[in-house]
Amino acid sequence: MIEIPEKDCFADDKRIMNTLGLIKSTGIELLLDDFGTGYSSLSYLHQLPVQTIKIDKSFVCQIGCKNESENIIRTILALAKSLGLSTVAEGVETKEQLEFVREGGCDYAQGFYFAKPMRFEEVQKLVENQGRYFFKSLFPSSLSRQ
Repeated sequence: MIEIPEKDCFADDKRIMNTLGLIKSTGIELLLDDFGTGYSSLSYLHQLPVQTIKIDKSFVCQIGCKNESENIIRTILALAKSLGLSTVAEGVETKEQLEFVREGGCDYAQGFYFAKPMRFEEVQKLVENQGRYFFKSLFPSSLSRQ
């Protein structure tokens, strides 16, 4: 999976669209990162060859504090669902945030709630010791539509 920052998708749309289309044709999944941070163009969203939208952590960190951010997250989730796109909530740090995005239908979540950043060797050791069961517990089936 390749993450493309939202702001980079609209700089030179014809060139970007061609490049993203070529990448997608190889079977690599594309994720639109930082979604909703000010560069959004809804008229282009349905044309982008992305499969996943990552909700920016600036919205997620406001869950429980600002209704506006919660409303934006709900809207992004509904928009993604209507376009058949998967969603990732970035920057989940609390159980409350996880529950909010889970109830909203978000497919995946990432953030300190699950684990702090790790060096490659630490991740490798974790996978060797706990394998896919660790990752399954990070992404319970009730959070993922898979």
